[in-house]
Amino acid sequence: AKKNSVLLGEGFETLAGFDGDLTAESEAASLYVLTHVHLVKFLLEEGCKKMAADAKGNEDFETVAKMLVDIIGGASFDLACVLKLINEFQGVLHINVLRMLRSPKKSYWIAAGGGLNAVLGTAIFRGLRQLKGYSNRQWG
Repeated sequence: AKKNSVLLGEGFETLAGFDGDLTAESEAASLYVLTHVHLVKFLLEEGCKKMAADAKGNEDFETVAKMLVDIIGGASFDLACVLKLINEFQGVLHINVLRMLRSPKKSYWIAAGGGLNAVLGTAIFRGLRQLKGYSNRQWG
């Protein structure tokens, strides 16, 4: 646990030094990109786990399983299934994630992941762990 907290502290420090410039040489930019990827994956994992757990024992389990696919892929809202209902992750993914992070108490996905600190901590930890596995720590 102590090793994980040291790694997480290193991740926070690296991201705090990120200047917002996604240059290919920037290790901080690499961590930023990986953190974003792991944040989205973690939000989807935990949100879908919660929905599945809430549906267990319910005769509508198959309906809920289909709903999980619709959440990720977008559910159609017309009878011809031509138009798609835009979900929280569709559109400009980065902007939608920022919106969830700005209003974490309004986000089902952040709540399902254990709250803002938990989802950010997990994403940063996973991102840094992945980055440390690369011999070249530049994203470009």
